[in-house]
Amino acid sequence: MQQAARQHDLGVFAYKCEVGNHGGTNLFDVAMPMRFWFGDKVGEENALKYTPIISPLDAGHSFPLYFVNDCPTEASGILLENATVRVAGETMRRTTKLNLPNRNSADPIMFWPPTKIRWVNSTRCE
Repeated sequence: MQQAARQHDLGVFAYKCEVGNHGGTNLFDVAMPMRFWFGDKVGEENALKYTPIISPLDAGHSFPLYFVNDCPTEASGILLENATVRVAGETMRRTTKLNLPNRNSADPIMFWPPTKIRWVNSTRCE
């Protein structure tokens, strides 16, 4: 963060997604499909598909996810409306609609400016 501040890099722009289990049953393998696009490549055919999996997610608890852009090009992403979960004690997965309170149709869309900072440094941006 200090390096980004010194360089006046907009890469410090990040999103926090707090995933909570407001039900009365513990969950396993909460899978939330997302799509990401980089630069001017748009459309489903250019989407990078990513599905974070949270396991376990006990009743009454939450788990934070953080999203940053690690590339020298702008990026955008969207959280889809449904997730799949496995309820404790069951073998089959269920599909459930995510509860996104106080949201309008544009809220699940995320935008990041390009950055020169390598935050994750795990994969190359190409």
